Amino acid sequence: MKYLAKVSIFKYRFEVLLLFVIGEVLLFETNDNLHLLITLIEYLFVFIALVNNYRIGIMYFVSFTLLALSQDNFVIHDSLPNSFWGVRAFGFSLNIIFSFLIFIYCIVITKKTKIKIDINLKFFIYFIIYSIISGTVFILLSKNYIDNFVQDLLTYSPFFIYSYLLSLLDVISLKEIIKKGLSLTVFAMILSYISNKMFQYGEGNYFVLVNNFSFIVIFAVFILRDLFKKWQYILLISCIIFLLLNGDIFIGGKQIILLFVVLFWFALNYKKYAIPILLLFVFFILFIEPTISFISNYYAGNVISFKFTQIFTLVENFDLSLIASTKSSMGNIIAEAITLFDYFVDNPILLVTGKGFGGAIPDTMGYLAPWAGSSGYAYQDLSRNDFHKLHLPVYEIILKTGLLGFLFYFYIIVRFFKSKNRYMLIYLILFLTVFYVTKELLLITLVFLSISKQVEINSNI
Repeated sequence: MKYLAKVSIFKYRFEVLLLFVIGEVLLFETNDNLHLLITLIEYLFVFIALVNNYRIGIMYFVSFTLLALSQDNFVIHDSLPNSFWGVRAFGFSLNIIFSFLIFIYCIVITKKTKIKIDINLKFFIYFIIYSIISGTVFILLSKNYIDNFVQDLLTYSPFFIYSYLLSLLDVISLKEIIKKGLSLTVFAMILSYISNKMFQYGEGNYFVLVNNFSFIVIFAVFILRDLFKKWQYILLISCIIFLLLNGDIFIGGKQIILLFVVLFWFALNYKKYAIPILLLFVFFILFIEPTISFISNYYAGNVISFKFTQIFTLVENFDLSLIASTKSSMGNIIAEAITLFDYFVDNPILLVTGKGFGGAIPDTMGYLAPWAGSSGYAYQDLSRNDFHKLHLPVYEIILKTGLLGFLFYFYIIVRFFKSKNRYMLIYLILFLTVFYVTKELLLITLVFLSISKQVEINSNI
């Protein structure tokens, strides 16, 4: 171990993460056995780093998990990849098993068994424990399906492990994870573009490969510019703008809406931005049709054009039932809202209690059935008439924990908007949109929460 401590590779190094990212991109859709071998070597490396220095081991584990190509790249594939998050051991996620072993190891060597619990962690703890109890009751009442319950449990159960492991890292280490993660995400996109390793979305639409930083990378690089040297920031921004103008970065409806959330946050917390943002908003409202038309024509033939057109349709034709029946992501979000409302009108007790883990809704309005087999609904949801995975956290929370959970969630969001902490803004973006989708997105959400808490503490000293 004394020898290992002298070996620089077992420090948290950019070069190691760079090799990992290059491997992720170049191994995309290649020999599965080779990918499995490299993944096992990566786990061995993290293990050695962990034994050498548990904090460095945690940093590598978190970074590898978040920098590995995300599930979005494999939507059209029949099986999960043999990647750092995807590989299975005896039917279970090796990533979860390994994180549990790290958790036990760190408890033994640090003797630390408690972490500080603020209101944000209290929300997650309440949400998870309540949903487990409520979901179990509804399974016993034959109202929830057990496989849906297990799926939810596996998504959220790493929360306790992740929260503990991240509590062992200081703010400098957490910022290093974010800085290197954002930089290498942009690098991975450029490498994907150059090597023509792209993922398919729909028919005939190809975009640069994405990892678990990709959803927030555009916002985060702009907002967290203090993380980077001036030349680094200019280079990252230039690469992002190039890929955006070229139509090679996937832009979803959620990200378009989040742009307005981010602008609202800046206008609310920084008076110098309030007037320019207000004028920009007025301009957009007055010239929404030519603006959307220009963007749609610029990206003609690309699914991004369709995403912007959806926003215009929502503003121009505020007929929710018409929008809900369209085959679009915005239509799907509206459809879920209408279906949830209709379901709770007929079941007011469930509006109060929620249905816990495994909770789902029937397609009472006929809007959800066309989406079965895509967009997150399994074919079995259609045969059961029990649609499980909804597309916004607010739907997830009210379905699982009822009005009380929703009010708790709403209270935290209001508190976020009053904070000038820019890391909290990124956390807000994730908290509003995707924290519940996968364990990896839950992890990156908790990373930004951990940084936000430590930055708040340091600013108050």
